[in-house]
Amino acid sequence: MAATTAPNRQKLSFQTLDDITRFVEPLPALGAGSSGNWTAAQNIEHVALFIDTSIDGFTFAVPAPIRFAARMLRGRFLKKGFKPGIKPPAKAAVHFAPRPDITMEEAVD
Repeated sequence: MAATTAPNRQKLSFQTLDDITRFVEPLPALGAGSSGNWTAAQNIEHVALFIDTSIDGFTFAVPAPIRFAARMLRGRFLKKGFKPGIKPPAKAAVHFAPRPDITMEEAVD
């Protein structure tokens, strides 16, 4: 059996929303790719959906035990991020799933 290796993933860290914008805007011209199951455009839309929801408020209720656990782990997630391939509950996933046909230009907008 052949050994599999994890793809090289770029570690990103931003201080402000403007930092994210400056990083994302040139990506369409660069032909950014992806090392996972989603395209670069899908990854951008996924993060945008999460940021928008974090600012505008969630339209679904998260059970109290999960809210408690999330508060306890918040610092870790902010410093180290989520592990690739995390499977959120189905009720939450639909709110953060990117469109399968999104273009890079749409995602950046």
